[in-house]
Amino acid sequence: MSDKPKKNEIKIGGVVLKEEAEYQREKSEHEKLMKRKAHMDVWNSLAPSELKYLKKVSFGQRSFTSIDPQYQIMKMTKMFGPVGVGWGYNVEYDYPSSNDMILIVAKVTIWTDLPENTFGPIAGSRTFWHKDMKRPAEDAGKMALTDALTKGLSHLGCDADVFLGKHDNKHNADNGKTDNNPF
Repeated sequence: MSDKPKKNEIKIGGVVLKEEAEYQREKSEHEKLMKRKAHMDVWNSLAPSELKYLKKVSFGQRSFTSIDPQYQIMKMTKMFGPVGVGWGYNVEYDYPSSNDMILIVAKVTIWTDLPENTFGPIAGSRTFWHKDMKRPAEDAGKMALTDALTKGLSHLGCDADVFLGKHDNKHNADNGKTDNNPF
């Protein structure tokens, strides 16, 4: 009897391990799983938020959890390197207007690793002036940029726990439980 495996078998030390087709299928499944895991590594690293950088905000009936934008920049710098080197963003401003109002729209395109590896634009807007204002809102451009950048970074998973509503209910926030995320 020969120790040489049949054409469709994998044999080591005289023991048939598995059929070649089964081995290739399992190898392919494993490679797909590892690729999905790698895709989630950045997201999972950026998703959790430190509570000291979050605050509750209310506007009339609406309330939500706000993230300190400088904290997000710090997280991105920790993950990818300094802004302008390992990650960055480009912003274009538009100023749509009517007779009674001028808006500022910031359109942000974010890149990671290389400047040509981009996604966006993601827009944020603020009212710069309307007829009932005594003077223009000087910080409107900065606020529009911050809104767009925060939303854009959420697409990478930055502070995803906030965007997924995990801090909106006192029973959900800080309960010490973790999700059973397989990655």
